[in-house]
Amino acid sequence: MAGDPDVSRSVWYLLHGYGQLAPDFLAQCEALDRPGRLLVAPEGLSRFYTRGVSERPGASWMTREDRDAEIRDQAAYLEAVHTEVVRRMGKPPDRTFVLGFSQGATTADRWVAGGGLQPDAVMLWGGAPAMDLRAGTPVVRHLLMVHGTQDPFVTPRAVPPILDLLASRGQEVETVSFEGGHVVDPSTLASLAERLDP
Repeated sequence: MAGDPDVSRSVWYLLHGYGQLAPDFLAQCEALDRPGRLLVAPEGLSRFYTRGVSERPGASWMTREDRDAEIRDQAAYLEAVHTEVVRRMGKPPDRTFVLGFSQGATTADRWVAGGGLQPDAVMLWGGAPAMDLRAGTPVVRHLLMVHGTQDPFVTPRAVPPILDLLASRGQEVETVSFEGGHVVDPSTLASLAERLDP
């Protein structure tokens, strides 16, 4: 967590990608850090060694093993995090944002689709929405799909099916691209944050 819960007006939930740890991802999003914003980076519930036991661990939001239970666990965990944030702030924030990177994009989509959190905007960054969520999924006020022009996971061929899926859910989406790969681009992030959360 970065920022002061007592004086923050907005909250940004930052959901990391596969194999990352929350503190590292929080550092990658430091372009968001400014007075009045509380940055909250929950960590996926499953940790593992990324390459052999001598390497630093990473975390994952879920795997296909016992998938439905993991989806329920991650939703309950994120709701508990949000409840604790509101408790520490002493009131609901004026504005709430969710940024999900890579695997965290799908996690963000599932969390918001649960209907408990109604953020002002959601960024699916370098990742896709949950492909099994269809019509009837709650519509997000402002959904952004952000990706690098050289992202190997969100390629030009991958974008139209994602947009079609979101359209089938009745979801409007703003697409944003930047020169780069599968990363959170600081200047793009700062620009979007300034527009969404001035």
